[in-house]
Amino acid sequence: MKINARKAAVIPAIIGLGILVRAYVVFVIKPISGDTAVFALMAKHIFELKEFYIYMPMAHYAGAFYSYLSAALFALLGVSYSSFMIVGILSSCAGLIIGCVISNKILNSSGVIISDILIALPAFGMIYYSLYIGVNAENFLFIPLLLLMAIKINRREYANRAVFMAATGLISGLALWLTPAVIPVVLTIMTLFVIGNRGRLLTGAIALFLAGILIGYLPAVIYDFLHPGAAFFRMAGRVLDLNRSALLSPDPFGMICGKIFWRFSTIPGSLARIPRFTSELISLPLTILLFVSIAVSFKGAARRFIKNKYVDDIGVIAIYVLWFIIFYTMLVGEGAGRFMAPLAIVAPFLIGDTLSRIKKFKARHLLLTLMIAALIFCNMGTITRASSVFAAARYTKLTDWLIMNNVTRGYSDYDTAYIVQFESKEKVLVSPTLFDPTFCDRWPENTKMIRGADDVCYIIDGRQYPHIIEPFEKNLSGFGQRYRKDIIGDFTVYRKISHTLEPKDVMSGITAQGKR
Repeated sequence: MKINARKAAVIPAIIGLGILVRAYVVFVIKPISGDTAVFALMAKHIFELKEFYIYMPMAHYAGAFYSYLSAALFALLGVSYSSFMIVGILSSCAGLIIGCVISNKILNSSGVIISDILIALPAFGMIYYSLYIGVNAENFLFIPLLLLMAIKINRREYANRAVFMAATGLISGLALWLTPAVIPVVLTIMTLFVIGNRGRLLTGAIALFLAGILIGYLPAVIYDFLHPGAAFFRMAGRVLDLNRSALLSPDPFGMICGKIFWRFSTIPGSLARIPRFTSELISLPLTILLFVSIAVSFKGAARRFIKNKYVDDIGVIAIYVLWFIIFYTMLVGEGAGRFMAPLAIVAPFLIGDTLSRIKKFKARHLLLTLMIAALIFCNMGTITRASSVFAAARYTKLTDWLIMNNVTRGYSDYDTAYIVQFESKEKVLVSPTLFDPTFCDRWPENTKMIRGADDVCYIIDGRQYPHIIEPFEKNLSGFGQRYRKDIIGDFTVYRKISHTLEPKDVMSGITAQGKR
C-alpha cells in the first residue's frame, strides 16, 4: 500500500535500527545455548568432512541446512562462534526485511509504521530466538517468506504462475525439512488453493506446489529411506505420544484411537496456555493487543468470505493464525514462550492493522506509546538476564581454564556440555548426562569415551543450578570420595575424584529443579 514520502523515509531508518540491535546482540552480548552449540559442532564436523548431517543428532525434525552454510563460512573465516553466528544474523535480518515488505504491502500508512517498529524492535526474546539457530532462527526467516508468497498467490502477483507455484513448493519443502513450525503457513497456502479463487479448486497450482515440496523435502526423504520411518515416526509419535512398543501391542488400532481421543482431551488446556506463553515472549500488554487484533481480523475475514467468497491480505494472516492454533493444540500442546514464536511473528501485522483503524489520532498515539513503553520495560529485564546467563564470555572463561589445567573429560548440564565442546574445538569432551543418563545426549559415543577416562570432572553451573551444589557435595561425601573443588566464575568444577563414579550415582535424589 502506498505511503507518503515523509513516512517512507522513516522506514529505512527503522530497518537500520533493527539491524544494529541484532548486530549488538550477536557481537556484544554474544548469546549462546546448547542447541546453537550443537549446530555449530555439526558445522565443524561438516567442514572437517567427518560427518554429513541431515538432522540434528537425536532430533529428527531439526534440519541441518544452516550448519552447511556455517561450514562454508568456517572454510573462509575459520572455526569460531563469530563465524557461526553470521548465518544467524543474516537470517534474522532477512526475516526483518521480508516482514517490513509484507507490512508495506498489506497495511495503510499508519499501520506500516506501527508494524515496522514492532518487527524491527520487538521484545528481546523475539530477537534472541531469531538468532537461535536450530529450528528457531529458521522460523523467523521461512514463516515471513512463505507468508509473503501466500499473499502473492492470493493476489495473483506473479509473472509466471507455474514457476512461482513450483518455487513456493520448493521453499516450503526446504522449510519443512528444517522446522515443523512452518506447517501452519504451508497449510495456509494449501487453503488458498482451495478457497482463494472464489471457491474454485486450483488443481494445477496444487500439483506444482506438491512437486516443489517433494524436491525441497528430499533430504528428509533420503533420511527416511536410509533409516526407515525414523523421521516420520518421530513426528507422528510426538503427536500421539506413541512408541514402537505401543504399535507392536496386540491391539495397535485401539491404542492409536485411544491416543487420538486423549489428544483431543488436551485441547482446552493447550488453548489456555497460548496467552500465557505468548506473554512470556512478547510481554502482557502486547499479548492483550495481539488477541484483540486476532478477534478483529477473524471477524472481518469471516464476514468478507461469507458475503463475497473473498480473502484479503489480513484474511490470509487470519487463516495462518487459525492453522497455528490447530497445529499447537494438536501437535505441541506444551512447552514455553519460544513455542509461540510462529504466532508472535505475525503480531506486528495484526496489531498494526487494528491500531491503524482507530480514527482518533490521540487514542492511537497513546496506545502506541504504551506499547513501546511495554517493549522497553520487557527488554530491560531480558537483556540483563541474557547478558549474564547466555553470554558466551562466561563459557569461554571456563573453557580456557579447563584446557590450561588439562581437564579434558567431564559431565555437566546440556548447555555447558556442548558450548564447552565447541569453544574448545573438541579438545574438551563433556557429556550432558549429569541429570539424565540419555536425555539430549547428541553424541553417545563421546559419553562412552568419557566413562572410560581415568580422571573425569563434574561441572556445575552455579548461576543456572545453584540449588544442586550442596546436595551434590553431600552425595560425594556419602560415597567416601575425596576431590578437588575449583570455582571458575559461575562454575564449580569437581575433579581428581578418588574413585570412579557415574552421574546416576552421585546425582541420586537430585534433579535440575532441586532435590526430590
